[in-house]
Amino acid sequence: MPDYFSDEIPLEQAAATRCGQVLDHWRALKGEKFAPSWQQVELAALPPQLIPYVRIVDVVDDGAAFRYRFWGTGLADILGVELTSEEMVQPSLWPKGTGLDECLKVVSSGVPLGFIRRVTASEADRPFRPLEVSGLRLPLSSDGRLVDHILSICDFGPDRDAWKLFFEGFPLLENAAK
Repeated sequence: MPDYFSDEIPLEQAAATRCGQVLDHWRALKGEKFAPSWQQVELAALPPQLIPYVRIVDVVDDGAAFRYRFWGTGLADILGVELTSEEMVQPSLWPKGTGLDECLKVVSSGVPLGFIRRVTASEADRPFRPLEVSGLRLPLSSDGRLVDHILSICDFGPDRDAWKLFFEGFPLLENAAK
């Protein structure tokens, strides 16, 4: 089975991808505040080609749990699962440091987080080849003090179909929506 890795990366590295367009929008909305509110976010104002890869996460009980308010159709297609209205869980095959840990870090710090996911493949794992996808987790705050939503985006870029093939062969999310 290919190895799946996750690392935090500098914000500007993630912003060098198409994710930068979402970061620019978030920055314009927040102005002098540490984060804009969910009410300020208009998904339709984002570039149409990126909306399918956006997810909005509700922060429940100050980070005791997270629930997907919005799960883009592109994510559903690539990952093979629709998670709108579902609670976020840590799939057993994912390494620590993904999803839940990243959201907890954004809630506790109140600052955006850049991340990268990597798949490495051995000769036995063919036809898979090494893949990378960058993304952002951006805090949202209704009261200007606490993070109560998170706006996330991934840029699968030209590897979109290869990622879909990866998840079809290794459904890491098969137990995610319980």
